[in-house]
Amino acid sequence: VAKTVAEERSSESESRKALSLYMSILHNCRGQVDLYLPMMNDIALAKLGQQVSAEIPLTRIAIYQVIGSALYYNPQLELAELEKRGVTQQVFSQWIKDSEHMDRWLPRKLTVLGLTSILQLPASSFP
Repeated sequence: VAKTVAEERSSESESRKALSLYMSILHNCRGQVDLYLPMMNDIALAKLGQQVSAEIPLTRIAIYQVIGSALYYNPQLELAELEKRGVTQQVFSQWIKDSEHMDRWLPRKLTVLGLTSILQLPASSFP
């Protein structure tokens, strides 16, 4: 996944398919991949940084699906990872802006699952 997403030669379609593997891992290996979440964030957020100016947000939406899945997987750990990188506000702001381009049900569903998972956290654990 890391190689496909990071390589310049890979098409955006290939990157989106590779990112969907992270999504599957996060949903199917609940509680078992905490150690890999930082690496997944490194790869997804690096790709998000490359996609900021992309006119068509399809790859950004795939990245938001991974972030939403990570929030659903472990909201406290994912928020800590985003905060550690200092990108929490930028990610959520861009995510909300791009949400109007989410035409399919899966990105919408994962947005809702991820954001509502945050609401389950005690207020004292927010960054």
